[in-house]
Amino acid sequence: MTFGFDVLAELTRLSGVVVVATAVALGLLHDWPRNPFAFILIGTALLAVGCVLVIIATVAPIANRLEEPVLALALEYFQTTTHGPQLLTPILPAIYALLLAEGLRIADAPGFRRGLHWMLAVTVVAMLALMAASGHVAVTDWDHIGMFLQIVHMSAAVAWVAIVLALLPRLWARQPVAGELARIGDIALALVIILFVTGIASAWLHGATLPWSLAEEYNRLLLLKTATLLLALAAAGWNRFIELPNAAGPETRIRRVLGFETIVLLLALLLAAWLTRTPPP
Repeated sequence: MTFGFDVLAELTRLSGVVVVATAVALGLLHDWPRNPFAFILIGTALLAVGCVLVIIATVAPIANRLEEPVLALALEYFQTTTHGPQLLTPILPAIYALLLAEGLRIADAPGFRRGLHWMLAVTVVAMLALMAASGHVAVTDWDHIGMFLQIVHMSAAVAWVAIVLALLPRLWARQPVAGELARIGDIALALVIILFVTGIASAWLHGATLPWSLAEEYNRLLLLKTATLLLALAAAGWNRFIELPNAAGPETRIRRVLGFETIVLLLALLLAAWLTRTPPP
């Protein structure tokens, strides 16, 4: 499958979850943004639009073969299949996240706000779980194990991207970032280990066994995504073990490496969406 509308649809859906997860990461690193409801509303809107576009992208090849209108066939697909409604179910926890964000806007008690914060984090995992339920893992022989691995893999990936994106406001404002990087260093390392272990196990369940054959497009995308993540890991490791221990005065190199890591992770997000819309071996 080549890059196309279906990949953009999946990328829109995944970007919505990342935006909501970034709001959670901002709460961990700083205090909540002035208007968390508006911030999470953007993520929910992206997720909802992406879910609808994924349904349209799913039926588009069939509509072309049958020479029928895409929107009419998409509506029929939604009404007559179980997979159609499954593609929209991630919107439900996103709406719940809006209610939690509204609670954070009006709540004052620190303990209550902390509870709402963790509920938001669980809600992000629920979104990813519902997205995984309608993906490739649903047709594997090890569906339950595969589902668990996919949920953990997606959660670790989104958490890594969200934590890095949550540092961008400090980067743009030219505020010190070394202290924040030191705080999240161990968390990021744990996320990376989980990401690679679950990713390799999930690939094996989908028939992409090591060494990956480049004859399959799924394997080529998987190899490219893995190389991209290794590049991001190298950037994060450079900051963690080389730059931070010697941080003093201007943080020019730390900022440059962090900016590079952000770009690479956004590229990995695109490849993840592309991989999701590519049939496995």
